[in-house]
Amino acid sequence: MGASTLLDSAPVSIAPAQLPIVSSPTAPTELPELHSIAKDWLSSLSQFLTSGEEAPLYQSFLENSYWRDHLCLSWDFHTFHGPAEVTSFASKHPNGIRIKGIDLDMKNSQAVSVAPVDQRGDLKGIQLMLTVSTDVGSGRGLAKLVRDKSDGQWKAYTLYTVLQSLKGHEEILGSRRPNGVAHGTVKDRKCWKDTRIIEQEFVGDEPTVLIIGLTLEISVID
Repeated sequence: MGASTLLDSAPVSIAPAQLPIVSSPTAPTELPELHSIAKDWLSSLSQFLTSGEEAPLYQSFLENSYWRDHLCLSWDFHTFHGPAEVTSFASKHPNGIRIKGIDLDMKNSQAVSVAPVDQRGDLKGIQLMLTVSTDVGSGRGLAKLVRDKSDGQWKAYTLYTVLQSLKGHEEILGSRRPNGVAHGTVKDRKCWKDTRIIEQEFVGDEPTVLIIGLTLEISVID
């Protein structure tokens, strides 16, 4: 059997995404109204994250919606289609899921904006730039909301969350960056270049190493 035959016969695990059926193809343009919608949506989602109840989740997501997560929920990648799959995942974690909070990224000037949902731009939705806090670190998120035809409420059609840093191992930026030089009278002072060479060569210090191994079982056929 050739490779092309195997590919043709392989089952498709993820069906193509379908655009949502909404009550209106337009979105509000006034910033206060956009922020009000974003606040209500985040409130419902936060209620689910806190309580684990299904009702707030169904108020936050369309029946035909997608949540793509990279390591914010667990140490696996997930794609949930619809709130039912999210509640199924949450039910397997009685102590609560890893995400502890989602909020608007107020450092981003486009934290709330009107953006196209479909490729052609015929369907407009509300785009939210988000910050995510978890029990192991922090990350970012992106949501696109549309108005649900069934009840007229603004709900997520897509949500993407990604873990970007771990607690205690944050990226060395801003105030966490090492000083380039130590001013004043310092015995045996070294310049920045010499210090970097010492760090790279692990002079006087053994490196911390994580070894990930793969065990292979080899069968010999006579």
